[in-house]
Amino acid sequence: GNKFGDTIRLDEMYGSAWSYASVGLSVGKSLYTKGTRKLSAGATFRLIQGFYFADVTRIEGSVATLTTGFQGDGSIVAQTAAGGSGYSIDIGLALEINPTYTAGLTVRNLISSITWDKNPEERGYIFQFDTLNINNLSDSVVISNDYTIPLTSFSSTLPVVARWGIADTRGKFLWAFDWEQGFNIAPGSSTKPRLSLGAEYGLIKYLPIRAGFSLGGQRGKQLAFGTGLAISALHVDLAIVSGGFNSNQNKGGQVSLSAGLNF
Repeated sequence: GNKFGDTIRLDEMYGSAWSYASVGLSVGKSLYTKGTRKLSAGATFRLIQGFYFADVTRIEGSVATLTTGFQGDGSIVAQTAAGGSGYSIDIGLALEINPTYTAGLTVRNLISSITWDKNPEERGYIFQFDTLNINNLSDSVVISNDYTIPLTSFSSTLPVVARWGIADTRGKFLWAFDWEQGFNIAPGSSTKPRLSLGAEYGLIKYLPIRAGFSLGGQRGKQLAFGTGLAISALHVDLAIVSGGFNSNQNKGGQVSLSAGLNF
């Protein structure tokens, strides 16, 4: 889809990725009660085990589309690691306005730090190609020079994300509205606000029907459908999210399955 004579600059591009698992301990406390109103606060402390980290620290160059093919050159430098450990702290406030409506505010990763100390490296990629087209993709028209330098351990933080919401929590028909706001661009965070609206209808007592939609943030418009199963203290929830409203622009989907205990 590139136009002839179009030049793409790489200097303003960026990229990062990480994977990790965490286990958390949450505590909550009632701060204020008056009539039907109740204000509570809580916090979650999480221990994090990191499996992989990569962050582009420098990228430069350009790619041009010519009548003879693609032409370009540039370099990419990235920090990588194969493991690490750390922690993060989330905080939250919940206000029961009355028996029907509840509002809340959470700040995820308010404080966090992960030390990446397993195989930390700097990886560099330098490339150059000329008249690259579909007929010579297999030829040696791409000149590259890659290098790897060992590094000492380094630290990173998880993105801070705030979420404000209000919900109807009583009756057969329930609904919730969320406003999510990230403070930097990173995996799982965007400076663009994300708005979400969801509803649940308890047609069958132990098997609710759920649907919702959201827009903004990193993922744009999305539709969601789901259900759940609640038996005594055990609850299991299933959700399916489409990658967009328009099937021609759909970028895939997501499936989420969770289980827990309510006491």
